[in-house]
Amino acid sequence: MSEKPRYAIIDIGSNTVRYLGLSGQKQLIPTRLAQALDESGRLGELQMGHTLEALALFRERATSEGLQLAAYATSAVRDASNGKEFARQASLILGTEVDILSPEREAQYALLGAGASSLIEIGGGSTQIVDSRASVSFPMGCVRGKDLCQGITSLSQMRSAIFARLEELTAEAPLPRYTSCAGAGGTITTLAALRKGLTAYDPYIISQARLTPEDLLELEETLFALGADRENIPLLSHRHDVILPGALILEYFIRRLDIQTLLPSDADGMEGYLKAKGRCLRDE
Repeated sequence: MSEKPRYAIIDIGSNTVRYLGLSGQKQLIPTRLAQALDESGRLGELQMGHTLEALALFRERATSEGLQLAAYATSAVRDASNGKEFARQASLILGTEVDILSPEREAQYALLGAGASSLIEIGGGSTQIVDSRASVSFPMGCVRGKDLCQGITSLSQMRSAIFARLEELTAEAPLPRYTSCAGAGGTITTLAALRKGLTAYDPYIISQARLTPEDLLELEETLFALGADRENIPLLSHRHDVILPGALILEYFIRRLDIQTLLPSDADGMEGYLKAKGRCLRDE
């Protein structure tokens, strides 16, 4: 029997392209693939170019590590009118087909990766809420939130704009109630790192953190007061302009779901997708 291949996972997200290889540590390149998507309905040429460059770099990394590639795409590619064509270009660069995840599969992989019973995940283009019984997904993430808040100059106005849009998106959706819930995605893990006072990302410390509604409100005020200085904080170097919209999305769902304690998880859909690949291999 031939040895089963080991995989490197690539996540083509709405804010970043991420790579999970031999080190077990995720590497990311911000490409903002979802930028202006809601306005045009299409992926932008500049953003697609940056994303394809990132994919070429990560393909080289997988080759150097002797790993077979598996790649998936989420909200931006799924929702864009030119998403399938872009996925074909990406597949040619990677040498493997890019799997465009449905909202349901995206949510289930995140839950599997986090190893939780319930989870909220905030990405660049969408937010998923999932448990062992059901999942819901909404096309609102930190990049789309940033686009929505263009020209707004106060925190209260940003909150009103994001909350109003989420009220529209969730109007007919059955939302669960959780006292405690796991949280995944860059918005949540970055907020946890800031709450813990970290100056460099530490997956272990982040996964031991806890966020309360009071913590979140305090972080929002601090981040808003920093203004343009957010760009000078190392933890926010790739996220300085989307962290506050992402935090407001989280605030909305914490309120709606009655969450009192959020349990951040560094593990997410990448680990879930890798686990699913392993299960498929064992079944072959």
